[in-house]
Amino acid sequence: MTPESKNRNPEDEYTSSRSGLLSCLLVALVAASCDYSNDDMTMRVDTMSNGRVVVSNPDLAAASDSPVARLTEDLRIGQAFGDSPDAPDLFGQPIAVATDDADNIYVADHQSSDIRVFDSAGNFVKRIGRRGRGPGEFQFITGVLWQRQTGILWARDPIRGLLLAFDSTGALLHENRHGDYTFTTIPWRSVADTSGHLVEERPQDVLVKYRALPTGRIVAADALRYQSGDTVRTVELRRTASRLEGRERDSVAAAARILARRLPKHKPVFQSLYTGPNGRLWVRVGTGDLVRGWDLFDRSGYYLGRVESPVPLQRSARMAFGAETVTGVVEDAVGAQFVVRLRLPSKLLTGER
Repeated sequence: MTPESKNRNPEDEYTSSRSGLLSCLLVALVAASCDYSNDDMTMRVDTMSNGRVVVSNPDLAAASDSPVARLTEDLRIGQAFGDSPDAPDLFGQPIAVATDDADNIYVADHQSSDIRVFDSAGNFVKRIGRRGRGPGEFQFITGVLWQRQTGILWARDPIRGLLLAFDSTGALLHENRHGDYTFTTIPWRSVADTSGHLVEERPQDVLVKYRALPTGRIVAADALRYQSGDTVRTVELRRTASRLEGRERDSVAAAARILARRLPKHKPVFQSLYTGPNGRLWVRVGTGDLVRGWDLFDRSGYYLGRVESPVPLQRSARMAFGAETVTGVVEDAVGAQFVVRLRLPSKLLTGER
């Protein structure tokens, strides 16, 4: 597995939307092979002639019979049934979660088209926006993002063709005309980097950068493709990938409506990756609609091990990664939605390189 970092200091969550097929192809291009031996348990750091640093890690998780660490749930917001349909902790369809430096939690509810704000203890604080076409209102909210550099809460409404900026009190700063539903992703995929830019994903593997001004306005700055630009660091995990063979290969080919011989020889080794404000890299383990764990790397690319979630998180709802926490959405057996905050164990919060 070889996720590449193209930004020197990524801050917020970055989610790759590439399919599993493209993910494995990228691994093959960078690592030359999806096959690794787990016998080599040494870590290597090499600097290439072009200045790129390659951090190659042994697969500590494969060498152990159990995950290195397990996250603990320290907060749950929501209820299965409420006395009032307007109860703030009765969620309809939470599509995205964001957190700020004070550990406040912002929940964008796709069904009610508003943003619910809760404090670090889970107490309801306020609603931002509502369904409508007036200033600060939403027709179809698809995501929310907190930008630490500006203290701005961003929200996306592709039906109205708007990117809305709110301040820390929930007051509307500006409504940016920003495309429409023809290029949006659900949930909205955008990140805020440490240089004050918003980076948004577009179709055909294109990333567009915008300068975010303190007034809430955005200015187009640059565009790049995933495989363009100067790679400054490559992070490798030497893990043997499972082969895609037999009936499973035929089934995948039929579902994708392509010839089986055009599929890669191996199954995807990762599907998406994220970073938090401290630069840790979270690489999702497994595929499917539920997220159960990650391979965790520190900001230098050193492998810390695998972490597991005590509850399966919904992949369809964007998660928020903090310095010590992951906040996401879970669903119970009857379909009720809850927001949960999971915390890293202390042994993974020390010894960072």
